Amino acid sequence: MASSLCMQFSARLFFVLASFVCFFGCKNRKAENCSTALPKTFSPVNGTLLSYSKTEPDTQKMVLVPSGSFLMGNEKNTVERSEDEQPTIRKTVPRFFMDSTEVTIGEFAQFVRETNYKTMAEKSGSSLVFHYAEKKDIGENKLPWWKEVKGVSWQKPFAEEQQNNQVQENFPAVHVSWYDAANYCAWKGKRLPTETEWEYAAVKGNRATQPMNIFQGQFPEKNTKADGFEFMAPVKSFEPNTIGLYDLQGNVWEWCSDFYHAKYYTFLSEDSLHELPDSPPKSYDPEEPFAEKKVIRGGSFLCNSSYCSGYRPTARMKAPPSQTYIHVGFRCVVGIAP
Repeated sequence: MASSLCMQFSARLFFVLASFVCFFGCKNRKAENCSTALPKTFSPVNGTLLSYSKTEPDTQKMVLVPSGSFLMGNEKNTVERSEDEQPTIRKTVPRFFMDSTEVTIGEFAQFVRETNYKTMAEKSGSSLVFHYAEKKDIGENKLPWWKEVKGVSWQKPFAEEQQNNQVQENFPAVHVSWYDAANYCAWKGKRLPTETEWEYAAVKGNRATQPMNIFQGQFPEKNTKADGFEFMAPVKSFEPNTIGLYDLQGNVWEWCSDFYHAKYYTFLSEDSLHELPDSPPKSYDPEEPFAEKKVIRGGSFLCNSSYCSGYRPTARMKAPPSQTYIHVGFRCVVGIAP
């Protein structure tokens, strides 16, 4: 009996140690298509989390997401899934408020006016913008549709040759880093959603045929704009999901608070003693093992089933927290004390 207990303890100890070692040294795995849709890390300026005087959050325009339990991850769909979505894990989520839409340019402008905040794209002087490219040019570490463009920011999201796209206040705010998003949420008395909260809200409200803004046509050569939009759409342009959240799928990716770890679902599924935290304490991306990454969810106007189906509720994606893009924005949440 004592020998058996000792063996069980040793096995558990080995698992816990191995879990954390893997944050720094797991072997590379074959990447899914979606994980190659962003360029490798570059961080032109360092991010900073700021402190703001405590604000009572306004939840009037937020959606109350009820508490519940769900299976996080995806094992059913053998075609559209990635290894980092497996295995499924049972999660219980307390109720919380979530912004009904992505934070808009108009809302972000108020933050900037009242705090004189400068985003990381504004400090560095550039950000990443999508340009059409020929499919034949796609290759390993070769993403011809991404260009670093000077002068673009949340106020001016498009490159000069794209200026026929009129910027509207109800566009989602993009070219914002994880730090910019977290600072805005803190100023509002809110926070970024955890990856679990985000997926729970997406799964809870999922429709069989959810209207969304994604890439129509042959990516990255031509967007037919069959859904009415070439790039991001004004918020509320499409029908909300069943719990009242707009554009949770498609339009722009959304920052989550969590570090990205490719193997964390596996670790949690094997953690019978519940010794690991719900969210990984470090990031691990097998494609860039030493680069810090944060989770982004929901897909964007660049997602297309022929290349990247990141708009699926269970699909995971990651990005360096200091990096900014034309197709990444955010929304905030407010936790509710039990």
